Amino acid sequence: MLRNELRPLLAEYLNEDRVRREGFLLPEGVDRVVREHLSGRRDHQYRLWALLVFAMWVERYRPMP
Repeated sequence: MLRNELRPLLAEYLNEDRVRREGFLLPEGVDRVVREHLSGRRDHQYRLWALLVFAMWVERYRPMP
């Protein structure tokens, strides 16, 4: 599903700029995992699901500055 129906969510929440801006994860590492999964070279579905849910949680519950 992450390669098809949920691919837009990966692009929105786990893109390198957003990950860098949030500051919780290493953008290069997240980008590598996303690219490997989308290309079919590796199956990172569980790791990406966890990262996606975390990114959505941060958006929802991160205190405003």
